[in-house]
Amino acid sequence: MSINITHVYSKQLLDTHAVSPWKLQMTAASSQQDLLFVAQGRHVLVFRIRHHACLPMLVTRLAYPRLHVPEDDINAITLERYYDKETLVAVYDSGLTVACNGNELNFGTRARSPISLPLIEIETNRENDVQNGYTDSAATPDPEAIGSSGPQPAETPSGFEPEGTHATLASPLLLCTTKRDLFLVDPANEDAPVVDSVENVANRTAFPTPVELMLFDRVAFLEWIPEMAIAITGSLSGTVTIVCIYTEPDSKRPQHRMHVLAQLPDHAPSQPLYGIALYRHPDNEAGAITITLYALYIDGQLMAYDISCL
Repeated sequence: MSINITHVYSKQLLDTHAVSPWKLQMTAASSQQDLLFVAQGRHVLVFRIRHHACLPMLVTRLAYPRLHVPEDDINAITLERYYDKETLVAVYDSGLTVACNGNELNFGTRARSPISLPLIEIETNRENDVQNGYTDSAATPDPEAIGSSGPQPAETPSGFEPEGTHATLASPLLLCTTKRDLFLVDPANEDAPVVDSVENVANRTAFPTPVELMLFDRVAFLEWIPEMAIAITGSLSGTVTIVCIYTEPDSKRPQHRMHVLAQLPDHAPSQPLYGIALYRHPDNEAGAITITLYALYIDGQLMAYDISCL
């Protein structure tokens, strides 16, 4: 399997991005509805993904319901599927959970069942948005941005095979992280469940972490692409690492391993990472898979990368 990683663009999604550091996952992408969600304070901004080479366009904001906890901001968002419907779930600093599904907004604590409220939306005003620092992009892709970094085939180990399709996989594998390390766990291996690890997964010899970002040097984001057998980790210090999981043949049992394919961006980050999101292209050709990786930084800069394989 050949995996290519292409830098599509680096652009300002938001001119003014008044956000706080030390948050968890603050972005999510819907391949079903072509939407990119970005949490900001008490609200979730909703962007339309038109062409993968164009900057997503702001279409609306989901407003914070009037609750009793003052200064309660979003700490993480995620997209989940409930009864075949995509549901946006936001968790606030207080632990309160807000779920948006269709035309309903549900909220409740972690220990109680959600109760239903009308969906609160703030209509987008283009003139006000420009004054507030929100930016739009032209309908046509920026020719200078597309292909700014051509397809770079990632070096995969010999015998690479997507873990998600391996016939001999007896049990699910688990991916987990500590502050700086990535671990691959095989629950079926009772004697040594940790079958492989990548220490200092965000460490880059060519681009050491700047001193001002050392405080943010911890892994905070983890995504899994089963159809490519790829894990993506993101450090708050700004580095995104792409790791493949493969199987080495063995006479007794397969040996599961990890291999670092690439680290992004191709220069030293200057801002903390705010969140990463994956958008699966709906028009993939037969046998081909393309996924756009969005990496949003705390200054509002959005970097987009296409990850494809045949």
